[in-house]
Amino acid sequence: VGQAIQPASVSEAHKAELLHRRAQVVAAQGHIGEALRLLEQALGSDATRVDIKAARVALQLRNRDNAAARAEVEILLRDHPQDRIALLMGARVDLEAGRVEEARAYLGQLGEAAAQDPEVQDLLGQAAGILMKVDEARAAYAEARKLDVTYTPALVHEVELLQRIEQLDKALELLDAQRTALADGAASPSGRRALATVLRIRAEVLRSKGQFDQALVAVDEAIATDPNDNDALLLRARLLGE
Repeated sequence: VGQAIQPASVSEAHKAELLHRRAQVVAAQGHIGEALRLLEQALGSDATRVDIKAARVALQLRNRDNAAARAEVEILLRDHPQDRIALLMGARVDLEAGRVEEARAYLGQLGEAAAQDPEVQDLLGQAAGILMKVDEARAAYAEARKLDVTYTPALVHEVELLQRIEQLDKALELLDAQRTALADGAASPSGRRALATVLRIRAEVLRSKGQFDQALVAVDEAIATDPNDNDALLLRARLLGE
């Protein structure tokens, strides 16, 4: 009686996972340096986590630290040459450097499973887009959407490609179609996040067309759909300042 209750000990593996999740939240808020620090701590708890090492590389790419990303991914691939996550990250780093054939070589190592992987289809679309093979890129992006309607990176990259070739109306058509496709699944957390992304990207395209009032309506819809979409909040602030 009167003895203090000792908190249950947390395993190092569990600690690493908690730090990883916290890093994801912090990164979504735009705090890349803090997210990288949390990932370092996570790896200090569990150095075997390939996904955490890959997340660190992804943040380095996002932070435009391509040299650090390449050095990191070379170690990752040396230690885990057959790992799916490592191969995907190797492809991402090469695509960032414009090394299309090297990226495709990594994706080719994934075998038949690649055909059913939306992330692989997204990367193949990016590879074709770098070469300005627009039809090939769009076919890969469409396959990614078919495999997983909530996987939005492929949609974002397709819209970016359409913007590069000044096909803004086609981009809006694509986004409207995707908004309709997501309507039924918008009750789930992943569906809401995906729909908010579609609405935010739609706002960005409308902004590019000079349709600021419509862009503001779209970004307000995005925020109403997912109040935690930090990119939507930042876009709304920019729109109000224009």
